[in-house]
Amino acid sequence: MSFDIGVGVEKAVVVEEIEVDILSVVVDVEKVVVVGTVEDVLIVVVGVDVERVVVVVETVEDVLIVVVGVDVERVVVVVETVEDILIVVVGVDVERVVVVETVENVLTVVVGVDVERVVVVETAEDVLVVVVGVDVEKVVVETVEDVLIVVVGIDVGRVVVVGTVEEDVLIVVVGVNVERVVVVVETAEDVLIIVVGVDVERVVVVEIVEDVLIVVVGVDVERVVVVETVENVLTVVVGVDVERVVVVETAEDVLVVVVGVDVEKVVVETVEDVLIVVVGVDVERVVVVVETDEDVPIVVVGVDVEKVVVVVETVEDVLIVVVGIDVGRVVVVETVEDVLIVVVGVDVERVVVVETVENVLTVVVGIDVGRVVVVETVEEDVLIVVVGVDVERVVVVETRDNLISYETVEAAHLSMETDSHKEIFQSNKSSFYREHKLMASAIKLKQI
Repeated sequence: MSFDIGVGVEKAVVVEEIEVDILSVVVDVEKVVVVGTVEDVLIVVVGVDVERVVVVVETVEDVLIVVVGVDVERVVVVVETVEDILIVVVGVDVERVVVVETVENVLTVVVGVDVERVVVVETAEDVLVVVVGVDVEKVVVETVEDVLIVVVGIDVGRVVVVGTVEEDVLIVVVGVNVERVVVVVETAEDVLIIVVGVDVERVVVVEIVEDVLIVVVGVDVERVVVVETVENVLTVVVGVDVERVVVVETAEDVLVVVVGVDVEKVVVETVEDVLIVVVGVDVERVVVVVETDEDVPIVVVGVDVEKVVVVVETVEDVLIVVVGIDVGRVVVVETVEDVLIVVVGVDVERVVVVETVENVLTVVVGIDVGRVVVVETVEEDVLIVVVGVDVERVVVVETRDNLISYETVEAAHLSMETDSHKEIFQSNKSSFYREHKLMASAIKLKQI
């Protein structure tokens, strides 16, 4: 029986009478929850909204559990275990509670983690492994001989499970993208080589004759050159583009490898099986001079081809090579005594070659041909060469005893001794020259 003792009707709650009268006048009607009885004890929850009171079904021992102050969706009642123990999880959303049961009827409850972040793994020995707090795609499971290997916290794409070797040992590479792990084929001794952290195209596997495996790591494939000599000795050039490696082999089976130079900058020549390699110079700047009688080639390096002149051999088979000067500035003069004279660095038109009766060669260098006058006597075969004066400014006069005197026009004018001569010279210079040239009829005037 209930009684009103001076409060509004809306604040009075009538509770069913079981053994005693209970009068509630304290809270609003919607904040009073009457829970069923156990052992004839009436349970009333006061001051809490109806939707925040959860009545858990009774356990085996008829103990009623009432959860107060938590929203209904945040209370999880776990199905009973084998021992009839009821588990109630309070204050966690339903989707964040995972219930796992092992083989031995041991219940595992994971609380506070989303369902997709719990991974359940069971090994062969009935041992349950629960991975908590990691996304499913970040857990990798592999077993070898019933040993469970669980890799946690890394994306599946970054875990590489390498096949086992003969001892059934599983190798797991963790934290590297799949395309950056290279498993090298086994060597003759069944030793597995794993290259980690390098892109596949930067690993080159080279195998030689003696079953020794060579792995080049960290270099692009096109920058590795494999060269094998006659004696089965493998040479590996690493880190250089293929077109910058030149392989040269001599007659003695000695392999020469030129590295780091463009192919067009390497010149190879052999003489009597001696290999000569010129490196680092463009081909058009290397001139191989014809061999001498000793079969020794002369290689001129670093000079353009058109600036190298090979002078024909002398009588003693001595080869002369002029380097660094244009062909048009080299003049080759040969005397009767087989002595070769090479004039270098002067244009051809500025070299005058004069030869006397006694086969003594005179070479005038660096003066235009028009400024060299050659005068020769009749009996003594003494050659006189006047250099550096224009031809029209040289007067040749023959004196007594067939000795020749020569002067420029001005000097001849000043050397006249008498006034009459000066007058004649001044009046008719051309006839003066003509008369004196007739007097020197035996004299030759050469312009070469």
